[in-house]
Amino acid sequence: MATTLTRASTLKRWLFVPAPALATFVLLATAIMLVIKPRAESFLDYWYTLPSPSTAASAAQSLQHDHLQTILQYAWKAGLQAVALLLVLDVVLALVMPLLSRKPATSAGKPAAPSADQTMMRDTANGAIQFTHSGDAGKTLVYEFSPQDGDMGALYIGPNKRYRVERLLASGGMGSVHKGFDTVLQRPVAIKELDINLSGDQEQTGRFRQEALALAGLAHPYIVPVYDLLDDNQHFWIVMELLTGGDLEKRIAQNPPDIRTATRIIRAVAEGLAFAHNKGIVHRDIKPMNILLNEEGIPKLVDFGIAKLAQSQHSVVQTRDGLSLGSPTYMSPEQAAGKKDIDKRADIYALGITFYKVLAGEVPFTGDVSEVMAQHITQAPRSP
Repeated sequence: MATTLTRASTLKRWLFVPAPALATFVLLATAIMLVIKPRAESFLDYWYTLPSPSTAASAAQSLQHDHLQTILQYAWKAGLQAVALLLVLDVVLALVMPLLSRKPATSAGKPAAPSADQTMMRDTANGAIQFTHSGDAGKTLVYEFSPQDGDMGALYIGPNKRYRVERLLASGGMGSVHKGFDTVLQRPVAIKELDINLSGDQEQTGRFRQEALALAGLAHPYIVPVYDLLDDNQHFWIVMELLTGGDLEKRIAQNPPDIRTATRIIRAVAEGLAFAHNKGIVHRDIKPMNILLNEEGIPKLVDFGIAKLAQSQHSVVQTRDGLSLGSPTYMSPEQAAGKKDIDKRADIYALGITFYKVLAGEVPFTGDVSEVMAQHITQAPRSP
């Protein structure tokens, strides 16, 4: 395929070689017919037009015509020489430029050269290119592109190319989730990446690290397990179990579960929450989108980015009075009011709203953000 693309590009380039010369020729013809010829005729009329009765009138007209033809011939001659020169230059450039821009065979199809703050190392054995950031001495995190069958190759992250990034699964304001593969344990994984634009935000990177720390201590069948945390101070990844059954939000929209299935899902999530609460962790963002399903339909709780780690020095996301963290639709009254001391009861409330939506297909409170938050504080949900 790469050869086909190269030939197509070459053909396209050669088709466009005479384009500048052709455009110049059209401009030349237009200038001669609309500018040079009318002005030459006007100038010659001024000098060679004589009264008709004059004996020299016919000779003057003949001389005027000869001079006009001479002027036009000189104009065409000069213009065509310029067009020919331009055509020759275009042909020469078309021949020379591909030779100047041709890359060595070992770097064909590779990504662009690293920026000034990066170091590139080439593995001459397999043609791989590694990128590491300056100032990261001792860091094991690298990007590596390895050529495969002449294409761009695969992106690897982690020490010794442990994780292969394969394709994008989802993206949002905080970052993206990719399907990956653990080359050591030979299993598919999900790789959650923090948006590079947020890597300099201490609060956002703190939440990202906290999610990994929270999940690392929660070995439970209904909580997604974390396998690894990769961090080079500029890029952040969390490697976790790959869940391919979608989230509960999509399940409700596409194939709403019956009461028995809904009860089973919520009971499983409640067990996972109880385990987290016993470990001193409050999730604070329970909602259908944060409940993923595997191929067998078993639910697992994810996204502990704003979790509160009770009595832990690793709890870097601080909650101030008046600051609400969470999703307004599923937010407990205490969270909606911006209370600082949020405990496990907020998760139980949010799980109740989630159960409500699974059963009824809609949430009990609707409207804009301020209206929904006010309803959480002042109203009781209507019976489903």
